Amino acid sequence: AVIEALNSLYEGGEAAPAEEETEEAAAEEATETVPEEVTGEAEQPELPVVNMEEAETASAWGYGINVTVNVVKNDDDTIQAITIETPNETPGIGSKASEDASFAEQFIGKAGPFTYGEDGIEAISGATLTSNGVLEALNILYGVEPETEAVTEAAAPVEADTETVPEEEGTETALEEAPEETGTEAAPAAAEGEETASAAGMGEGVTVHVTKNEDGTIATLSIDTPNETPGIGTTLSENEKFIEQFVGKKGPFEYGKDDVEAVTGATITSDAVLTALNSLFKD
Repeated sequence: AVIEALNSLYEGGEAAPAEEETEEAAAEEATETVPEEVTGEAEQPELPVVNMEEAETASAWGYGINVTVNVVKNDDDTIQAITIETPNETPGIGSKASEDASFAEQFIGKAGPFTYGEDGIEAISGATLTSNGVLEALNILYGVEPETEAVTEAAAPVEADTETVPEEEGTETALEEAPEETGTEAAPAAAEGEETASAAGMGEGVTVHVTKNEDGTIATLSIDTPNETPGIGTTLSENEKFIEQFVGKKGPFEYGKDDVEAVTGATITSDAVLTALNSLFKD
């Protein structure tokens, strides 16, 4: 309209009055400037609300006592939502299973049983036992029998003073929770080819029984913890995944290297196992 009005001044004509603009043209112009979103033509569907109170739950051994998974499934048995609990795993290592959202999210939309290395499912680097605990717990919910029996009591963080070094290091005084010294039983006679060593933990006599392969790596390992704190240090003798991390490897060992980790909350007992094992690998 501006262009036409200007041109009329050079042609001797008159500009068309503004009121001559028809209502139809105005309506057309207004329609062209309205964004699609305003018209309401493309509404987003509402996402379903997940009620985790209806989740299926299963637990398995990690480094600590129990690694627990809580899962809500879709009608086709795929995972709709998942949470992972790792209260007793190594902070910053095994605890990543519950802290790193991407680890849990890799299971969403998929149905088990699961296997690491398949269907885009990967373990956490450096946290093999915790990752295996998560996988085992998940697969229990898909009908796979567990390799090891999980602790039936609720997994709660270990009290800080139950497995800590006494303030005066180097003393022989045990903590109040440790059993009284009553004269430890003699270790059973070693089997043929078996090497045995002991070290002091919370109590006396954390003992390892080892047989070796021809290349010096550990073939079999068992651990005795008769005088350790019940339910904490004593679990190391029953924790197959803690034991298996040494099998096929050659000492001396160091926690934090070669996927060898202590059990969180049972540091002193774990250190005693390592001391005893390393004594069998001295030159």
